Amino acid sequence: MNVEDLLIIYIEVSIAIAGFSGIISALKKQDGSSWQKEDAVSFQFLLTASGFCAVLSAIPMVMTLAGLENIAIWRWSSLCILAVAVFAGGYRTYQFRTTPNFRAALTRVVFMTALILSNVYLAVSWLYVTILTLLLAIIFITFTQLVVKFSSVNEEDV
Repeated sequence: MNVEDLLIIYIEVSIAIAGFSGIISALKKQDGSSWQKEDAVSFQFLLTASGFCAVLSAIPMVMTLAGLENIAIWRWSSLCILAVAVFAGGYRTYQFRTTPNFRAALTRVVFMTALILSNVYLAVSWLYVTILTLLLAIIFITFTQLVVKFSSVNEEDV
């Protein structure tokens, strides 16, 4: 399997997770209570990170079509991820500042930023794919946590 095939799969998975987030919204509607700040921030993260993952997976393919060399493709793609990690990741971490998950959110942003900075220097495809894999894992974990939380709340009401 080449990198482009994997990036296409990542686009499809991230869009699917964003689509399935409607399940979380439906489970929350059944609950009838208002969103807690931590849950709302996690849900927003789920949607925005899924969108960013799809876009960041498409960037190297667009650059390949533009005829750039491999080292330029992975360096510029890594700079795009770096911009997302610093601005969006920093903003999400700021939103988590008053929740118990603040340290975990901060640790994720620092770890991902370190990986991305190393790939800005190395400019290799395997590290770029690893970064996107970690992002997808974090998205899936967030999705699972929200589904479990809201489905267990609904089971208690029954």
